[in-house]
Amino acid sequence: MTTVLGGVDPTAAEPSAPRALRYLAARLPVGLLGGVVLTLLVLGTGFAATILWSWITGTPWLLEDEQATVFSGEILAYYTVPGMVLLYLGLAGATGVVRWERALLARLLSPSREEQLARRVTELAGTRDAVVAGGGAATARPRQPRRPPRPPHPA
Repeated sequence: MTTVLGGVDPTAAEPSAPRALRYLAARLPVGLLGGVVLTLLVLGTGFAATILWSWITGTPWLLEDEQATVFSGEILAYYTVPGMVLLYLGLAGATGVVRWERALLARLLSPSREEQLARRVTELAGTRDAVVAGGGAATARPRQPRRPPRPPHPA
């Protein structure tokens, strides 16, 4: 999941137990908000589908108990504008939940600055040792670039 959200380096060490618990506690409101947003999106899509079905087929609305209403073009137009605004708000809310989740991942589970620096120093020491041990490119004679032969100069 963290790879999908792009918040934590997959090669990093596992976070400590207190850090993981802090993340889970901070993620609880994010999860609840995400659940509410997704539920509202599903409900809105369901209502839109049933209203469209009623309008296309000319049948009474499926979710109405009392006097059955057949949706006309005017009623559909009346519901379209608020429905589109609510769809936009739902998608924007889902995007906000994902951004909030990414920020939590980056702040609470990613390695600290000191851990990142220590890992980088270890990597650099390993590559330096490999270059020194193998002779590597540091001791090899640098190549001179080859130039193409000059064309004869016209007289």
